[in-house]
Amino acid sequence: MKKYLLIIILIALIIAAFLFFRNCEAQKKPTEGETTTDLTLYRDPFVYANTDFTCQVVKNSELAKDQELMKTTLDEAYRKYGFPVEDNETMLEILSLFENDEEVISEIKANVNECKTT
Repeated sequence: MKKYLLIIILIALIIAAFLFFRNCEAQKKPTEGETTTDLTLYRDPFVYANTDFTCQVVKNSELAKDQELMKTTLDEAYRKYGFPVEDNETMLEILSLFENDEEVISEIKANVNECKTT
């Protein structure tokens, strides 16, 4: 009887571990070269990429004068944080999701203010 109970508990633990790790994998943020269908996972990377880009423009005023260089620099910032830069449709969806988000805008502004002082 104890043997069967031990086997049942062991099977339950294996199933619980499988479900736990499967859920963790679904919530994983995209890394460089990866994409995701859950665009909300791009919120923090969106803040970081835009902060990096804006700080570069603030620190190098010549960058603002060259549109092509600005586009390349922005693409590099997005790529650094795992965005699918080559997929214009997805990038537009991500932009539309966050461009009017007051919290995102406030975070970017606060981060840019920090880079101005350093």
